Amino acid sequence: MKFSVVVPVLNEAAVIRDTLQSLKRQAPDEIIVVDGNSLDNTRTIASQYADHVVSSAPGRARQMNVGAGYAEADVIVFLHADTQLPDGALNTLRDLFLSAPDLAGGRFRISFSNTSFKYKLISF
Repeated sequence: MKFSVVVPVLNEAAVIRDTLQSLKRQAPDEIIVVDGNSLDNTRTIASQYADHVVSSAPGRARQMNVGAGYAEADVIVFLHADTQLPDGALNTLRDLFLSAPDLAGGRFRISFSNTSFKYKLISF
């Protein structure tokens, strides 16, 4: 089972390197970054890590759809530019999909390094 990861971006130079480095350690079959016409270094940084860096009009949903159109894998994972998956997450997903072929979707429990009340509430 193959995994494509789609990351929509717009002016994410400050965070995209860490996200993509972390994602590469997960060894997805394909990383697709969809740039919504960034004005910073996002595209240059992304091109060092992604299999495909493509352009789209801005808008997260639009960019996700464009990325899905490029994806060639069995499963598409959408990831925010400032989000890192836990170690082994794609292997866990692969195991779940293989053990439950009718599975159509899922989500991750999120947590933040910032421990203020607002972030605790979001991750609850």
